[in-house]
Amino acid sequence: MNGEPLNLQYTQPVVPLRIRAMGVSVYGIEYDFRSRAITDALPAGWGSSRCTSNHFISGLNWSTKTPSLAYLYGQVSRALNSQFFGRTQYSCWRKRCRATHCWSVMFSIMRALPYGFMESTVKGLSMYQLTSALMDVTRKVILGGQFSRTLRGLTPAGLITQGTRQTLEHWRGGPLETAQPHHLIHLPEGVMNTFAANNPQNWRF
Repeated sequence: MNGEPLNLQYTQPVVPLRIRAMGVSVYGIEYDFRSRAITDALPAGWGSSRCTSNHFISGLNWSTKTPSLAYLYGQVSRALNSQFFGRTQYSCWRKRCRATHCWSVMFSIMRALPYGFMESTVKGLSMYQLTSALMDVTRKVILGGQFSRTLRGLTPAGLITQGTRQTLEHWRGGPLETAQPHHLIHLPEGVMNTFAANNPQNWRF
């Protein structure tokens, strides 16, 4: 930097009038980063490690170390956790609060990450409102739910929990069946042709 000071200024964005007019509800924050922009070596990226453990726990010393990908995502998680948002998916968080609070927390991610990191790697950042519980159909489509009361095809045995199996068998009116060799002549699309995949004991239908 030739001795030039870094620009560490951060200005909290003004909350739009339409956001201010929205009341208390369930709001969510979603984000996604460009992995190549994070892990590619300089100058194409930040040169961060893909490892799943942190290079270091506290502080960021960019002159000697770069944080791991896990550390960077962990920073975002801690920022949202500190505001009592609950994680519903890997990069999706929700909380019942005012829209203005969700808006402010969403932008606080910029302060949680190394200066300039989010702006140069972000792929998507948005907030949304879940206006009705009917809009979240997770429990309806998960195995055993209202719309998934039967196995529609071969399903890995380990993905069917004891409770789910009992529910499926209740609606089926009998026990789930183990696959037979002739069922595996054509493996489900996208499944690698491995020894485990060709073992009928690993499948239920």
